[in-house]
Amino acid sequence: MTDKEYKKQVARVRKYLDKWQKPCGFGWWTIEVEYSRERDEDVAGTFAQCWSYWQYRSGTLRFFLPVVANCTDEQVEQNVLHELCHLIVSPLENFDSKEKRQITEYTTTLVAEALYWAHTQVKKGRSNVKRTIKIKTPHEVKASEEHRDIRTESSEQIQETGIVSDATRGKSGK
Repeated sequence: MTDKEYKKQVARVRKYLDKWQKPCGFGWWTIEVEYSRERDEDVAGTFAQCWSYWQYRSGTLRFFLPVVANCTDEQVEQNVLHELCHLIVSPLENFDSKEKRQITEYTTTLVAEALYWAHTQVKKGRSNVKRTIKIKTPHEVKASEEHRDIRTESSEQIQETGIVSDATRGKSGK
């Protein structure tokens, strides 16, 4: 592979790494990226390899540029996202057998496809999400816990006194 071709393929991979690192939540991760001018010796069609040190939120991705060169841009994007998703699911990965490896690859692919779909829907303004996830501040968590404690105490008092209101029975009065 010539230097010119090497730079071209590195730029293609880098484009999608830059696109997906933030949406996938890797701002807290240290990801080393390596580029190989040669194919993987073990499996000639391997697009990339991933090593994750999830306990430390770090990992290494190695891309095999001769394989990258034979991919469309869409395939490069999907494969880059797939490799990033290996970092996400790495605590669950198990390569002890062929079946467990297939399950890991399947799970990684599903996560990548879900992220890709969600990202494209949001970009198109087609988000049909009815509920949003709100990350609570520590103050909100404490207030929520206090509210839950009050509801629990009220429920216990009702059980002790035997007082049941229409609100606790529901509208039907049963």
